[in-house]
Amino acid sequence: MPVVYSRKHFGPLILIALAVAGVCAVIGLAIDWLPKAISPEAERVDTLMWFLYWSSVFFFSIVVAVIIYSVWKFRRQPGDDTDGPPVHGNTMLEIVWTVVPALLLAAVGAWSIVVLNRNEASAAGSLRVVANGEQFAWRFDYADAANPEGGFRTGDLYVPVNRQVDLRITASDVIHDFWVPEIRLKQDATPGVNTYLKFTPTVVGTYPVICAELCGAGHAQMRSQMHVMTQADYDAWLTKASAEAASAK
Repeated sequence: MPVVYSRKHFGPLILIALAVAGVCAVIGLAIDWLPKAISPEAERVDTLMWFLYWSSVFFFSIVVAVIIYSVWKFRRQPGDDTDGPPVHGNTMLEIVWTVVPALLLAAVGAWSIVVLNRNEASAAGSLRVVANGEQFAWRFDYADAANPEGGFRTGDLYVPVNRQVDLRITASDVIHDFWVPEIRLKQDATPGVNTYLKFTPTVVGTYPVICAELCGAGHAQMRSQMHVMTQADYDAWLTKASAEAASAK
């Protein structure tokens, strides 16, 4: 006996799906999940992330609606030990649920490549700083052959606003991970390997620098700060820090 698909099921299914989507929308929008984005890189990542979220909500709502409706409408009644009608599949449905995810995956992959390339593009006049992770602290070197600024090491990261930071990252002992939530970017700090992270802070303020890789007993305390300053304040800090480093030699 073939299964008969009736249009009468569409209405309840749509209502349940809308209810599930509404709950997901409230959860996604009413809660402040993410810290403030302070760089164009963060904004690109957020746009891609929200696209993934709403795409997931769409398909999740459909799947959950079918499950809820099926449990309610087609549940077995007490005393009914009969088998349900045989189902031999639906070719068109199988094609759709194969093609649609494949297209979505291709779109997300292409979009991710675009975001990655834009986030890693170099800008003229970028500030190069070397970040070194060690148990359990960050150290930032403003002495680099390609960077005439500085010649000293700090425990906090100081950068000017609206200028690209070219952060070169390494580690002295074990694997660490450089992460500032407000710029949405992470990069491993690996002993013997030089990685990099490029970002342009656009909002003056102080933001946490966190190790996002379990690196030992003191991992939770491996915190520092990134100070985003106006160009004038950064120049004044740089002059003072360079003078103090020179006098200490």
